[in-house]
Amino acid sequence: MNNEKRRVIIIDDEPDLLEICADAFEMEDYQVLTAADGKQGLDLITSNEIDVIISDSFMPEMTGLELLSHLKNSNTDYPLFYLSTGAIDITEEELKEKGATGLISKPFDLDEILERIKIDLETRKNES
Repeated sequence: MNNEKRRVIIIDDEPDLLEICADAFEMEDYQVLTAADGKQGLDLITSNEIDVIISDSFMPEMTGLELLSHLKNSNTDYPLFYLSTGAIDITEEELKEKGATGLISKPFDLDEILERIKIDLETRKNES
């Protein structure tokens, strides 16, 4: 990766999962922010420069889909957005139509997520 650290925010109401994911991204040299719900996450996203958002779908205060809707309606160029969930009544294609980058199904493999995000970040960089 280049000299600039990529900043990721991980939003999940499960503290153990939040910590495991944060540790994995930090080991890959990402700067990591965490939030326990969508409202906290939105506050951090709007006050920080973020490259990647990983949000749980079902959380108190604001769900992942509500967060995505807020970002999409803000008329700003929001970062890559991944929704993680165990069971949800939406396909990855439908999620992408709503503006997300992708769907991450729980349980997930952190190495696969890290690789997928790395590829998506490089693709976005090359497109700009």
